[in-house]
Amino acid sequence: MAETQYRHGWRNVKHARQWASTLKTYARPVIGAIRVNAITTEDILKILSPIWTTKTETAKRVQGRMENILD
Repeated sequence: MAETQYRHGWRNVKHARQWASTLKTYARPVIGAIRVNAITTEDILKILSPIWTTKTETAKRVQGRMENILD
């Protein structure tokens, strides 16, 4: 899984679980079957738009985590 390379930055086990859980919950259903080089801005918006106003902090975290992986 792509997030394993970021484990060194995780503060504790809870943080590691949250990192993976948010990606599984919000990103995987939309882009889980898409090759990384085929992910578009529209795909990212499909992930973030539904939660941006109701779960703003979560949306920001998901955005940052996806940026880390996609970079």
